[in-house]
Amino acid sequence: MSFLTPTLLAGIALIAVPIALHLAMRRQPKQLTFPALRLLKRNKRQNETRLRLRRWILLLMRCAAVALLALALARPVLLPPQTEGKGAAGVAGTGLAVAVVIDNGPSSEYRFGNLTRLKEARESALGLLETLPSEAVVITADRNRSGPIAAGDPDSAALRLERLATATATRSLGAAVREAVNRLAEAPVAQRVACVFTDLSESAWTDDSLEEAAEALQRLPGLVLRVVDVGAQRPLNIGVADLSLANESPVVGEPLRLVASIEATGQHPDSAAIQLWLDGNAPGQAVKRDERRIELDKSQGAIEASFSLEGLEEGIHSGYVQVVAGDALSIDDRSYFCVRVKERPSLLLSAQRGQDAIFVREALSPTNPPPGVAQRFDCRVVRHDQLARTDWGGDSAVLLLDPPPFEAREWRRLADYAAAGGGVGLFLGRNTRLESFNQPVVQSVAPAKLRWTSRDETYLRPADYAHPAIAPLSQYAEAIPWAAFPVFKRWELESLNEGALVVAQYADTQPAIVERELGRGRIVMMTTPLSDRLDETDPWNLLPTGE
Repeated sequence: MSFLTPTLLAGIALIAVPIALHLAMRRQPKQLTFPALRLLKRNKRQNETRLRLRRWILLLMRCAAVALLALALARPVLLPPQTEGKGAAGVAGTGLAVAVVIDNGPSSEYRFGNLTRLKEARESALGLLETLPSEAVVITADRNRSGPIAAGDPDSAALRLERLATATATRSLGAAVREAVNRLAEAPVAQRVACVFTDLSESAWTDDSLEEAAEALQRLPGLVLRVVDVGAQRPLNIGVADLSLANESPVVGEPLRLVASIEATGQHPDSAAIQLWLDGNAPGQAVKRDERRIELDKSQGAIEASFSLEGLEEGIHSGYVQVVAGDALSIDDRSYFCVRVKERPSLLLSAQRGQDAIFVREALSPTNPPPGVAQRFDCRVVRHDQLARTDWGGDSAVLLLDPPPFEAREWRRLADYAAAGGGVGLFLGRNTRLESFNQPVVQSVAPAKLRWTSRDETYLRPADYAHPAIAPLSQYAEAIPWAAFPVFKRWELESLNEGALVVAQYADTQPAIVERELGRGRIVMMTTPLSDRLDETDPWNLLPTGE
């Protein structure tokens, strides 16, 4: 025997109530003075025996009534003897279990015949529930990422379907089918049916989704699966498939560039209007900043539309790109963005000579930037012998280009600066001294100890470009001829300090760039300099000067 709601069996504990009543309502015998008559004594003994038996019978009837009530509320189901190979758990039942899976992904908002695909699926599912017997077990599932898998009778399932809305955070349809099938396997019934109501969109029926559903079906042989198509015959849709930002943290004066990817399906028109909206001064009031028409070529896939926002002030700005096409699916007509515009960071470059910082300075803050390119950094240059007298508290980062041995107090000052949130760059070269650099006070800042100077010629070859230090090069990764910028000398590392990691490697897999977090800041160290000029007699590398 099994129970649909076994938790209600806890009601059997209420047997304690009649027991307590029995004990509380017992009548104490009264002692009366009677003549010592034998007949009265015999009647007294008979009456006491009869009353005692009656009380026990009454107690048993009360306890049985409470137990039967708890059993009835738990809804017992009588099962035949267990047999092998029936169902997923080897149990044969006598009832029916139906899983109703609703594809309520974003495409379910498509409107056709004055009905959304979600409403069409809901009405079809409700029609199915009306045909089920009242004792059937109904399992409902959808594509909500946090949506629970619920089981109950047809009436409760209909109530849940009435409240179902389009999912914003979705999981794959295959995952929803898998969970529903797993719950079907737990139902002690003889017949199991799964019904999937979907518009058959490509976004729902991906290869991974199909594999998930297929694996679930294989684990439950004998399951009847029905797919109900609620999609439109000839869908038409134009939407924003993707919106990318050239820089998610632009600086003041730098234009914000956005690229919207527009996809069109079905017999769409030849063109559509694309608008760029930016939030205004008042909350909820957006201002249209740009609008253009794009040609929709039926032979091509996605069409890209580029926008440029200029004159953004410091702070957080949000907005959206919208396609105006009058199609039946509005949920993908907009794509939102949010950026933070910052003031230009100030950087301090320390070099042996002022001219040694020219390559790094021009890379970070070019003297004559190309048209439309804003200065992203404010750079100032000092000599190494001036570093002790320089205040860098207001700078975002301090870059030491081929640093010589410094006083211990300068390294402690750098450590405090990094711990407070500043950035420190170390570009080691010919001025670096092994013994001095490996001292404890320097190692409190540096990411690693040095081993020796290597003269094996090599070149940079990053394994990946996920780290922010080299992420801007990712779009050129396949085109960069790293071998054309050879490295003749570099420092090899003995061991990495705690918390340090390798950002980029040379072609021989030795570390080229190493990072270490220190407090709220970070230290980035490169084992070869970026300050050697082309007229150097013995350059360490040709990274800034190679052809």
